[in-house]
Amino acid sequence: MKFFERIPSFVFIIGLFILALSVRLLHITGTDIAGDEPFSIFMAQFPVADIIRFLNTGNNPPLFEVLLHYYMLLVGDSDVSLRLLPTTLSALTVIPIFLIGDRFFHRSMALSASLLFIFSIFNIRFAHEVRVYALFTLVFAWALYFFLSILRNPRLFAGWFGLIIANAILLYAHYLSVYILFAQAITAFLFLPKANWKYLIGAFTITLLIYTPSLFVFFERLGKVSGAGTWVQPPGWGELYGSINLLLNDRVTTVLILAVVVLGWALTQKNPIRQRLNAAMAHHAGLTVLLWFIVPYGLMFFISKFYLPMFIDRYILFTSVPLFLSVAWFVDLAWGDSKHSMMGVVLLVAALVATTDTDPPNNREIADTVKHIAALKDHRTVVYISPLHFNLGFAYHFDRSWFSLRGKDVPTAALDSAMASHQIFCINRKEELLPNGAQRVIFLDAASAFVRPDNGILETLQSTMNLTETHHHH
Repeated sequence: MKFFERIPSFVFIIGLFILALSVRLLHITGTDIAGDEPFSIFMAQFPVADIIRFLNTGNNPPLFEVLLHYYMLLVGDSDVSLRLLPTTLSALTVIPIFLIGDRFFHRSMALSASLLFIFSIFNIRFAHEVRVYALFTLVFAWALYFFLSILRNPRLFAGWFGLIIANAILLYAHYLSVYILFAQAITAFLFLPKANWKYLIGAFTITLLIYTPSLFVFFERLGKVSGAGTWVQPPGWGELYGSINLLLNDRVTTVLILAVVVLGWALTQKNPIRQRLNAAMAHHAGLTVLLWFIVPYGLMFFISKFYLPMFIDRYILFTSVPLFLSVAWFVDLAWGDSKHSMMGVVLLVAALVATTDTDPPNNREIADTVKHIAALKDHRTVVYISPLHFNLGFAYHFDRSWFSLRGKDVPTAALDSAMASHQIFCINRKEELLPNGAQRVIFLDAASAFVRPDNGILETLQSTMNLTETHHHH
C-alpha cells in the first residue's frame, strides 16, 4: 500500500479517466438512439429561447438540452458524436469519486470506489444515453466532494462556492435535485458545527437566488404532476433492495460483496469489532457519504410507494456514487490496516468486474423495427403508431430530415405533418383512426398499453380487417 501512496494523485486520475472512457467507448453505439433520446436531440435543435419556453411546460428542466444545442453546433449530430457527450460526462465522474476517497478516506478506498463506478453496468448504460443523467451524476459527485470539504474546513470559501455552483446546476438539470438538497440539510445539521450553519443558510439562499428564474416553473410543475400523477408505476417492496442489486450490477455481486466484508472481519482480528464500529461512528465523512445514499434513495422509494411514483433506474442512478463509496468504506472497515487489506480491495473490484457488461442492452430495437416497416410499406399502406410520443423515435430512424422540421407553437407540428403526408400517423386512441379505412395497414404498437391501456386500436382494426402477419422487436 505504501507504493500506491507514493504515486501522485493526478497519475491515478488520468489513468482512471482513460480506463472509464475506454470502457464506455467500446460499445458507444451498440444500442439504438431510443426512448427519450430523440426528444432531447430534437429539442436541442431549437433556438435556446424556444428550448426554455417549450421545456418549461414539461417535466424536463432545459439545462441539458441547452448544453446539447451548443454541443451539436460544434460537433454535429451523428450517433457517435451525440453519444460522446454523455459518455465523456460519465467518464469524468470518476475524478470526484477518486478525490473523495483519496482526500477524506485513503488511497485504497479511492481506487476501489472508482473501479466500482467504472465497471457499473448502470453507469455504462446511461453513459450511452443522450439524456441528462450522466451530467446529473457528475455534478452530484462534485457536490458531495465540496460538501465534504466544507465539513473538514467550514471556512473554506472554495468549498462553499463550489457547492453553490453545483447545487444551482443540479436544480437546472433535474427536479430530483430537491432530494440532494434535503440530504445536505440533514448531514449539515448532524455534522456541521452550529457556528457555521449561517454559511449553509447563506449558500442555500444564494443557490435559490440563482434559481429564481425557474422557481415559479418548479412549483407549477410540482402542482400539476402531484395532481395528474406520472406514468411510473408504484414500486413493490422488493425494489427497495432489488434496485441496490441492480446498482451493484447483479444480486450475485451483492452476495459477493457481503462475502468480502465477512471474510475481512474473519481474517483481521487486530482491532476488536467494537473499536472499529466506534471509529466508523466518529467518521463524519463516511457517515455523510452513507446518508447521501440512504436519504435520497429512501425518500424516493417511499414517496413513490405511497404518493407520487418516480422510483426508476435513471432517476436513482446518481445515488450509485455514494453507494459505491459506502461499499468501499465498509470493505475498508472490515479489512482494516492489516497486511491483507489489499486483498479486500482486489476481491471487491473483482466482484464488480466479473459481473459487468460493457455493452448493456436497452431493449429498444427501434432501428430494426423502422427498417422493417419501411420494407413493408408502399404507397397504398397506412401506418399507425401508438403511443403518440413515439413519433420522434420513429422519425429519427425513418427519415432524419424530418428532424429539421420544427413547429412554432407545437414543437413537433411540422414533423407530424411530414409523417402524415407519407400516411404515417401517431395516435393514442381508436377514435383517432382515419374514418375512411385503408385497404392495408401496418400498426406499430410501441408498448401502448403501458401508457394508454384499453386504447382499443388493435381491436378496432381487427374488427374491420384481417390480421395477416405479426412481428416482434424489443
